[in-house]
Parts: sequence; structure tokens; C-alpha cells
Amino acid sequence: MLTLQMDFLSERENLLVLKDDLQTSEWCRVPTVYPMLCGAKVLTIEGFGGCLNQNQQSDTGEKRLILAHSLCAGWLQQVFHGRVFTTAADLDHIVSLPNETVVFLSGPFFKLSSNTRENIGAYLTSAAQ
Repeated sequence: MLTLQMDFLSERENLLVLKDDLQTSEWCRVPTVYPMLCGAKVLTIEGFGGCLNQNQQSDTGEKRLILAHSLCAGWLQQVFHGRVFTTAADLDHIVSLPNETVVFLSGPFFKLSSNTRENIGAYLTSAAQ
């Protein structure tokens, strides 16, 4: 298991897929990955001038609500329409930009089977009615 966690080649591939999936998202971004500068033990990605969410204690309730919406909308969009999604939506893996865009910095990543997506989608649709 530790070997899988330390394999940045897998992380690189998942970030490239996630970036491609979210390229038109209004809520989320993924850092540019520099594949030629990556290896099994090194991952080189774009830096961001945003803030780690844990440093945003002074944000207003309205701004936090907008960021929560961006995070949830982007993550759910990826779960149901993307090829992979991050399962680590915590403060160490997310940066928020001044324009209320959320940046997913890293994994771990997961993908749902099409059957599981359909079942969850049907459940959520029936629960909303």
C-alpha cells in the first residue's frame, strides 16, 4: 500500500485526466502538471497564489457559502461526469483562489463504475422528489 501512495506517476496521470475533465468548469481548477519533470518519486505542478482554506478564518459567511458551493458543485460534477475524482477534499489538498474557484491539488483518486453512477443518480433523483 505504501508503494502505491508514493507513486507520483499515478498521481500525475490522474491529475492530467482531472484537468482535462474540468477544463470548462466554472467552479474548479486543477494545476498544470509538468510531465517531463515528474517521476515515480517527484510530482511537479503549477503553483497558485491562492490561500489554503485553513487560513481563511476571517472570511465572511457569504464568501464561505460561495466557496462551499464551488467545492460541492465541482466535486459532484466530477463524481458523476468525470473519469476520476479526488477523495481527499480536505484542507491539505484544496486551495481557493480570489475568484471563488476551488483548486484540487492532489489525490487520492477514485472512479465509479457506470453502474454505480446510475444507481446513485437514481437514488438522488428519487430522494429529491
